[in-house]
Amino acid sequence: MNKEYSYAIDNCALPWLMLDFQFRWEDILHEVEQLDEWIPYRESSGKNWSSLALHGISGEFGSVYHEELEHVRYDWTSIADKCPKTKDFLQNHAGIISHERTRFMKIDPGGSIFLHNDRDIEDQPLTLDIMGPSILHFSIQHPKGCDFHVSGWGNIPIDNGSTWLFSNVWNHECINNSDKPRYHILTNGCNMDSEFWNPIVRRSWKNFINGYNNVKF
Repeated sequence: MNKEYSYAIDNCALPWLMLDFQFRWEDILHEVEQLDEWIPYRESSGKNWSSLALHGISGEFGSVYHEELEHVRYDWTSIADKCPKTKDFLQNHAGIISHERTRFMKIDPGGSIFLHNDRDIEDQPLTLDIMGPSILHFSIQHPKGCDFHVSGWGNIPIDNGSTWLFSNVWNHECINNSDKPRYHILTNGCNMDSEFWNPIVRRSWKNFINGYNNVKF
């Protein structure tokens, strides 16, 4: 690997990296639009923001958030059973060997995630690491007018079907000023397949570096 790419992977403290990975988001969108069990999520941190666990604590679809418990059992939920194409993607086509916290996240029109960071609940470094604690986002529907903003970095350029890695210790917020819900799948604590993801991450870093020719390493 070229030395500047190696340096970027090991040392650059970026809040996010868009990944060169595509998936059939239309099939997943059709399934998620049929769900009506949505549970309000961290109401002190946002409004009209909700979640459903696909793989959660004790296989319960309401158990989407980290708890300070040892030897917690995670399992597929009834929501995953209602979404067979989503479950097949996550089990067989997403480069994930085993799941821990994997969930749908929804922001309704007019909803928002307030400006915050998760340094108090996530022990994360500022650098990105797909094999470590960084959060992997699969964007199912990210309508025009919905902005995910990172302080000091601006809006992340997200489209339907985008896949991106994010370190949530950076200050961030999301405001949905569109007339459609925003749907993402988020993963935390999963056992990732390095042979699957490492070439994608290298390629994605290369794309990032080539897009910023004036950056010196």
